[in-house]
Amino acid sequence: MRVVIFILHYKDSQLTNRCVASLLAQKKKPDICCVIDNSWDYSGESLSTLVTPIKPRIYNDGFGRAMNYGVSAVKLEATDILLFVNNDCEFPDTFLD
Repeated sequence: MRVVIFILHYKDSQLTNRCVASLLAQKKKPDICCVIDNSWDYSGESLSTLVTPIKPRIYNDGFGRAMNYGVSAVKLEATDILLFVNNDCEFPDTFLD
C-alpha cells in the first residue's frame, strides 16, 4: 500500500515539526511526506530526508488550493492513499496500520 501525505505549513514551525515527527514515527512509514509552505517562513532544516519540501507558494489562498498545488508537484502513480492535513495534527504510531 503506497501512502502519500501532504502537510500544509502555515506560520508555526514547531507545529509542523511535531506533525511530521508523528507521521515519521508510524510503524508503517508513509512513502512520501510533503510539506507545502503556505507562509514563506518554513526552512525545513530539521526535517528528515524522508520529507519532500514543496517550494513556498506565492500567496496564501487557502487549504484546498495549496493541496492541489502540492499534488501537482509530486508523482502519484500507483498511490493507494492520499492524506491531506494541517500542520496542527498529530497521529498515534498506529494511524497508518
